[in-house]
Amino acid sequence: MGIIDTRKINAIEDWRKAKNKRRKLLAKKQKLKIQEIRKQKQNLKVDQKLAVIRALTDQLVSLRHVPAKKLDIVLTPKKVKIYHGASEDFYHSPAWIQVRYRALTLYGAKCQCCGATRADGVIIHVDHIKPRSLYPHLALDLDNLQVLCSQHHDRRSVKI
Repeated sequence: MGIIDTRKINAIEDWRKAKNKRRKLLAKKQKLKIQEIRKQKQNLKVDQKLAVIRALTDQLVSLRHVPAKKLDIVLTPKKVKIYHGASEDFYHSPAWIQVRYRALTLYGAKCQCCGATRADGVIIHVDHIKPRSLYPHLALDLDNLQVLCSQHHDRRSVKI
């Protein structure tokens, strides 16, 4: 009877050891799969960001407002710079390009006065409601922007 008991005990111990080995191998495989999935997610995020940047660049160039070589898009600016004077610097800044794009997508690329679009042969402007010269802190505020055709923009600019 002693021989059977030791055989049973040895078989149970071997079974437990094999079970633990399988658990460890399974845990290792799961860790590797998790790491692989995380890497794929990171790569996907980078690819999505690049796709968004390309799409924004194409849309801005198609609006014919900014030359392609001067485009420098920053999706999330860390600092908001207040530009005084020099309009050329401001209107080519990444922050303005981003806010301008947001205004065009929010309000639509049509004049808010008459509804004219580029298809009607007019140039579309994103205009500051309160002028930048008097309110520089509102220069990049989306609530201070409106979309106008060139006729309405020119009339409004003369009044101010």
